[in-house]
Amino acid sequence: MKICMIDQMYQDSLAICNRSHLPVKITFDIELPLRKCIEVIPKNGFVQAKSDFSTQVKFFPRRALLEADATYFDKNTGVFQAPIKVKVDNQVKCLEFVVHAVVATSELDFSESSIDFAHCTIYETVRKTIKITNKSLLPQEFGFIKLPDFINILPSDGFGILLPLEAVDIDILFSPSKATHYDFNLNCKTAFSKQFKIHCCGDASKPLMTISPCRIQLSSTSLYDANTALIYIRYPKDTTVSPKTAGEGDSGGKHHPVSYAFALPSTSPLTVQPVVDTLYPGEEKQIHLRFQPTLCETDIKKCAADMINRKREEQRLFRKAELSAQIKTAEVVQASSKKTPKRKGSSTKRASANRLASPKTATPDVPSTPVDPADISIDSKDYSTAKLLLLRNAKTFATVYTIPCFLAEGDMLSATQPEHDEKSTLYLEVECTATKPDLAVISDAGASCINYGQVALGQRCLKRVVLENISESVLMLKASQLDPLGPFCLLNALHPLQPAETIQLVVEFTPTTKQLFLETLRVQTASSSLAITLRGQGIQPILEVSLGDSALEMGTIMVGETISKTFQLKNVFALPVDYTIKLGSTTCERQFRSGPCAINYNGSNAFDCVPRGGCISPESETNITVRYSPDHVSDHYADMAQIEIFGIQEVHRVQLYGAAAAHSMYIKGGEHFPMPTYEPSIALVSNPQPGEKSILLILNAESIANKPCSASLVIGCIQITTATQKKMGEFVVDGTAAAIAEGFSIDPVKGTVDAGMEKELVVSWSPSAETQVKKAEISITLKGDVTELYRVLLVAIKQE
Repeated sequence: MKICMIDQMYQDSLAICNRSHLPVKITFDIELPLRKCIEVIPKNGFVQAKSDFSTQVKFFPRRALLEADATYFDKNTGVFQAPIKVKVDNQVKCLEFVVHAVVATSELDFSESSIDFAHCTIYETVRKTIKITNKSLLPQEFGFIKLPDFINILPSDGFGILLPLEAVDIDILFSPSKATHYDFNLNCKTAFSKQFKIHCCGDASKPLMTISPCRIQLSSTSLYDANTALIYIRYPKDTTVSPKTAGEGDSGGKHHPVSYAFALPSTSPLTVQPVVDTLYPGEEKQIHLRFQPTLCETDIKKCAADMINRKREEQRLFRKAELSAQIKTAEVVQASSKKTPKRKGSSTKRASANRLASPKTATPDVPSTPVDPADISIDSKDYSTAKLLLLRNAKTFATVYTIPCFLAEGDMLSATQPEHDEKSTLYLEVECTATKPDLAVISDAGASCINYGQVALGQRCLKRVVLENISESVLMLKASQLDPLGPFCLLNALHPLQPAETIQLVVEFTPTTKQLFLETLRVQTASSSLAITLRGQGIQPILEVSLGDSALEMGTIMVGETISKTFQLKNVFALPVDYTIKLGSTTCERQFRSGPCAINYNGSNAFDCVPRGGCISPESETNITVRYSPDHVSDHYADMAQIEIFGIQEVHRVQLYGAAAAHSMYIKGGEHFPMPTYEPSIALVSNPQPGEKSILLILNAESIANKPCSASLVIGCIQITTATQKKMGEFVVDGTAAAIAEGFSIDPVKGTVDAGMEKELVVSWSPSAETQVKKAEISITLKGDVTELYRVLLVAIKQE
């Protein structure tokens, strides 16, 4: 039957041959489930001797039967196979044949079953796009019939043919003529009499305000220039707002303000001022529209990447050609050396020739990886060069922008912000044309920004920018007025510029105050203008510290020893800088005594900086040596080095940290005893013995979902410069069985620590539903220059 549609009638003929010399009776036997969709006419008959019997097989695929019984129909492939038997009198074996067909649906799939045109004004046309997909394996004709007057369907007025499994987009245009609610159905009918309905609704309203003109065509504007236009937004006196914003004595809703707000696309070169404002009945507002076209940043980056890739490829081909020439020369030299007798020094020439002719040297360069346009920086020289190239080859292009203007009943400055009324949205259509500019900056790879950088106060700095006439006419130049009290000044005059001629502008920058300066110098022609941004900063000399995080960690050393580390101070300015280093422990000694250790027990500073002051030449650096000499055990040695320039201004603060231990092996972390107990429920399991040290390690777990918690101790080994020093230390954790029974886990339980290194000991605990506090005690034995024993009290608390 080939391909058949559901709920459509199909038929085919079947011939049965009788090869015997006697007539026979035949009967068609169709299985009971198939009798509703397959019919054989006639169902029985006689086949004459040596003759044929023709019959008709009708197939009517029904959807209910195909979905209910999977014996004869494969839903995945759509293949239908129905076996039919033919019973022959006086013949034991029945004849069998199969009705085979590919059943296809007659449905059309619409991407939208209902369309909401939302709110629009009576002056607008709303476009909605839907997709129609032919699910059948056969072509289908379709058409939208009995359309209302305010609906238009594109293309071909809603008529067409869909090929098998084809999908097309249909545009439905809604153009209301009255301010009312619309609710209607669109009827789509196919050639197989299948009908589909799409429910549509929408609201049309008359806006509270009007924009004049609502469509603007700006004059041609060159790239990186600006063009402005004026529009007016009016609030007619006869317009009535909704009663919900009217007062008690004004039920009609008149004489109440209405606010507007323009919503510009983020990538649009248009700006509107004012964007938001409020009008009263009878008022009119002037709106300034500004158009400033620029080159697309993506196109500039793509052009820059293409230029870099092309340059790399040219260099690779040049190296390849140069290498090939060297190889040919070497081969000629080698061939001539075989014919001539050996001379003194000829072995050296042959060796060099063999090296040039070797396969390794002759291998051409592999092409480099192309540059990704996204990796191009907008501040790079390649970006500026590509921008200049695109400006020279720029072409005129026009664009139409549609800007929505949202309206809200009420005053924007009132205490209660008005709500946006979607029914009264206005639209402004702007047609813009961008053209090629007359002038282009060719100096500094086309950069239109002169950055003087950081200049010392009172210092005079000159910068030059070169402009080129890239148009085909003579340009009369005129410069805008700079701030007469500002630091920038144009030193040379302007003259007429011939096509392809260049002119150099000299601009002076002399800062008098410590601040950032920014001005715009505009060079104007008859049809366009070029903006040059002037930027500079007046500063005082500063220093740079080589420490990235302004902190210097001295590490852990033994009591009585001294360690030194250095950092650099660099003068990045063009003038000599005098500096002074002051320690915080000497300027605010009381503060450092109450906090971390900065003063030794003998009254001396644990930290010292050498030298404490000096002078650094321009673009030079000096080394500052920090010496750390602790005289007692502590993990919290700290001080602060304050760096000042000219003895007045503080420019940097360097935090100094260190720790000291009595022996080569040490433990950091937790709370070391003796110390007061913060909670009465937390106490040592047993009193420490002489020579032992105690540490309290608290693990806090969350009660939610009984999440496991962990805490850690750091075991370190100090590197001692003595002959008897071991290269590494050892540690062993004892008493873990009792801790494990309480739910604790310790990793690792033993190990070694190399000199000058540290290793982390992690203690974990998984809380149970009924347990709030768990305690356990373990011991840690450290084996370094001496053997020490630490008793660690583990306390796990589940927070409520």
